[in-house]
Amino acid sequence: HRVTRLDPLTGLAAELSNALTIFLFTVLPKLLIGFGIPVSTTHSSIGSIIGAGLASRRFLGIKGGATLKILIFWALTIPCVALISIGIFLLFSRVI
Repeated sequence: HRVTRLDPLTGLAAELSNALTIFLFTVLPKLLIGFGIPVSTTHSSIGSIIGAGLASRRFLGIKGGATLKILIFWALTIPCVALISIGIFLLFSRVI
C-alpha cells in the first residue's frame, strides 16, 4: 500500500526518525538500565513514514484508506496472536 509520496526530504526524515526511534528504545535503555525494550522495526518504519507524510503536507500527505488499514491490523495483531498462541498451547498440552 502506498501511504504517502516520499521525496528525498521526507525519505530522509522518515529514515532518520526510524533509526533514532530504534536507537532510543533499544540501545539507550541497554546502556542506562541494562536491558533494551523490544521494538518492532516494521511499526517504527511505517510510523515514521506516516509522520513524514503528515509533516510534508498535513492530512493531504497521507492516504487515509491505506493508513486506516495499517492501524486496524496493528490493533488486531496482538489479540489475534494471543488467541493463536492459546490454541497452540492447548493443542500441544493435550498431546504432550
